[in-house]
Amino acid sequence: MTLWGQEFAEFIKDPGNADTGQTGFKDHGFGFVLEEGNPQQLQLGQAQDDESIVARALSTTQALLLSSANNDDEGLAEAASELDRRALDKVRSFVTTLSDYGAFMALQTDHRLVRFDSPLQLARALDALSVENVREEVVRLRGSFGGALPHSRTFEFDVVGGEPIHGKISLLAGDVDEVNRHLHQPAEIQAMRTQVGNGRPRYVLISPPIYDRRPPVIA
Repeated sequence: MTLWGQEFAEFIKDPGNADTGQTGFKDHGFGFVLEEGNPQQLQLGQAQDDESIVARALSTTQALLLSSANNDDEGLAEAASELDRRALDKVRSFVTTLSDYGAFMALQTDHRLVRFDSPLQLARALDALSVENVREEVVRLRGSFGGALPHSRTFEFDVVGGEPIHGKISLLAGDVDEVNRHLHQPAEIQAMRTQVGNGRPRYVLISPPIYDRRPPVIA
């Protein structure tokens, strides 16, 4: 069961029935349990000790919500960079709906509990998640790769005329081993740059790098 946006609002704004004394969802509350099947059934070839796609999504959502309520810019930037814009907008919509109708929530997994139980928490989260505070832009950078780690899909890139950057390689950017086959070779990358407040930007490669394959000029 998933409740987002208008669908969620229809549940929590229910005032109940004064004639029968039945309370609405806003006053009485409701909950649901999300269960997933065997990871081998959900994702063929996934190792047993790896997180499933669903588990990773929940973990990232929890980190985003927790960081937004605790004024943790670094944690918020890290979590926001893991989500695409559509997913981030959904989380904003969810927190906005909670605030609009004075509702609270808790999200618990095996390893973490996130709870919003005060208007102050919701106000902090809304401010932290605003598009003015969480800024995303697609950037093109030229330079060369210093290295990439296949398991974590992370990279180091030496930017021409700037400081080296570190980031993650999305599945859209292709094979990590391909990056390691072109270390220290001139390249152009396209990345999503995510910055929260004045904190350190996060980078995620969103397309395959373009390598300069021209042979060196011999004087």
